[in-house]
Amino acid sequence: SFRTLKTEYRSMESLYHALRNRVRTETSIATHWPQVDQRWKNVGNLLKAWWQRLTSGLSYETLTFLQFLDDAEQRLSQPAVPPDMQSDDLVRMGHINGEHDQFCHDLQQISEWFQAAKTDQFKISALYEDSNRRLADITAKTKDRTLLLNVYQLRAKMLTIISKAKGVFQRWKLPIALREGLNHEWDAAKIQLETYTTDFAKLNLEFRAALDGCTASEAMNRAEAERLGREITEQWDDVQTNMRSLYEMLDTLFKNFRFYTESYEKVYAWLQEAEMASTASETQKL
Repeated sequence: SFRTLKTEYRSMESLYHALRNRVRTETSIATHWPQVDQRWKNVGNLLKAWWQRLTSGLSYETLTFLQFLDDAEQRLSQPAVPPDMQSDDLVRMGHINGEHDQFCHDLQQISEWFQAAKTDQFKISALYEDSNRRLADITAKTKDRTLLLNVYQLRAKMLTIISKAKGVFQRWKLPIALREGLNHEWDAAKIQLETYTTDFAKLNLEFRAALDGCTASEAMNRAEAERLGREITEQWDDVQTNMRSLYEMLDTLFKNFRFYTESYEKVYAWLQEAEMASTASETQKL
């Protein structure tokens, strides 16, 4: 069928371009390249001619619908997030989600148009039925994509919290220079870390539910879901370990600091009293 041939043509397109790029460097390929290139162009021209004949006489709306199906299939064949994207890149994740939301809106409008369309708008029933199957497949994959993006969005938020917590640890890395008011700054930092802990706990519940949703719908295999969950758990466990260690060290440090400060003030007061007493004694002698 046309769909089968077109799919095979697309699947070989990357191989064709890879061969074309190697033609100049490998003589053995260059020798046979003209025949390969001509056959490729012949198949491409055949597909174009076949498609033009199949779609000739269709309305602009129907052609737009068919083009949307092509674009949607191409879009959904790509990874949900680019492989080179940092897992905690919230800004880029926001752009991806925004584009996906717009795509979902367009898909909803296209689906409504198709539901209201009649078979004769596609000229032949086979094209209508094929379009119906493609639209159903695209809709199912879009729902899976929505679930996946929700998981990646939650993961990015959680990793951002982990990164911020590590930033607090870095600022309070021992040894630190003791100064007036430092214990109050540490109290503020503890409140900040407690806020991160609360926010992370809420996101973690959503994240686990989102992972379960992905595995239930088979948008993500169980092994990958377990890997993502384990990755987050291990990083957060490290944060909690560092947090407890930092709490213990700094709380002890500030207690000792207060003790020495108070002791110093007492000793200083005693010295002042002794000095005043000594001065008074000398005055009496005079």
